[in-house]
Amino acid sequence: MARDLQRLVRDIQFFVSGQPGTGFRGFGRASIFFSDDGLYLYLPSVTLPEVFRQRTTPVLIVVPDGYGYGVPLTDVYVDAELRTHQGRRPSRLYQGRNGRLPAGLTSAERLVRLARLVHYPGVIPRLAYLCVHSRDDVSLWEYLEQIQIYLSRPVG
Repeated sequence: MARDLQRLVRDIQFFVSGQPGTGFRGFGRASIFFSDDGLYLYLPSVTLPEVFRQRTTPVLIVVPDGYGYGVPLTDVYVDAELRTHQGRRPSRLYQGRNGRLPAGLTSAERLVRLARLVHYPGVIPRLAYLCVHSRDDVSLWEYLEQIQIYLSRPVG
């Protein structure tokens, strides 16, 4: 099943320019990368809640086949070194050595390597899978909001 390209275009426009009345001003075109085939969205610097040592994290969202036609968003990757001020990792942050790695990471790592080679040489850090699944057919922006809500209470 294909992705809803009109919805993807709306999402891209929202991420680039924001929308009046929402309080979100957009990341700007230079601050996002969306693959030409709509397979993923890469945000190099998303602000984190104050509970983390880091102020920002890169976010890679993989857009599934069927996006916009009822298929939920489930694959997101963030900085593998994400830690709270107490040194704890988010409880749903998975890396390859712990044996609980979702199968989708292999393809996402290939996407990250491609993005690094083509668009962001030396910028993309090592990423890890963050298990945050959307409950419904939400937009990419709503999914990012769900991720940020989870990250506001990441341990427990």
